[in-house]
Amino acid sequence: MVQTFSGTLDELLSDLATELKEMAENGHVLRVVGFTGAPGAGKSEAVTRLIKLLDGSVWGAQPLLAGIIPMDGFHKSNEVLQAEELSDYKGRPDTFDVVGYLMALDRAHDAKTVVYAPGYDRQLGQAIAARYKVEREGVVLTEGNYLALQDGAWALVREAIDLLIYLEAPPEATQTRLVARHTHHGRTPEQALAWVQRVDEPNRLLVQSSKERADRIWNLPA
Repeated sequence: MVQTFSGTLDELLSDLATELKEMAENGHVLRVVGFTGAPGAGKSEAVTRLIKLLDGSVWGAQPLLAGIIPMDGFHKSNEVLQAEELSDYKGRPDTFDVVGYLMALDRAHDAKTVVYAPGYDRQLGQAIAARYKVEREGVVLTEGNYLALQDGAWALVREAIDLLIYLEAPPEATQTRLVARHTHHGRTPEQALAWVQRVDEPNRLLVQSSKERADRIWNLPA
């Protein structure tokens, strides 16, 4: 059964980092820890802050953090999206290489296997190959909108994640963040709002429908 927690992001991340460290000290490391939630919920920020909390910790002789494999790195290229007539829907589940993402997560479970993962550059609007490297034992962090979906290969993605946390943020807060993000990357305020309403909002509803497949729900303040 999914567990629900409330608090600020910093409070919840601090508790999670302590839990992961204590588990590691007792010889049990959760290999893949994921964050999911609607667009603009704060998934990337959660991973960025958790990296800082885990990077200095020690599991045996190695840092507890093994690396990251973000879902956004598996965006299809703009050229492929154009060829598939999906450019106007970039960010939907079918605009990602979900099989490639799943394969990277599966390979990451073998701590002796080096995994190179792509990352997404928001300024370029494109994925960059082999941006991240996972090469040791420890915790692998991942994040993305669709980690709890039940459709097709996405359902297998959920099975490849040992602990999945759903970030629940107020819709008005996520919309404000998304409009700011889109304008920062070149859209006018009007274009940004239109994109949020046409693409991000349907995605939010889709993601929200799958949140009960997460292990934990974090209720975050606005």
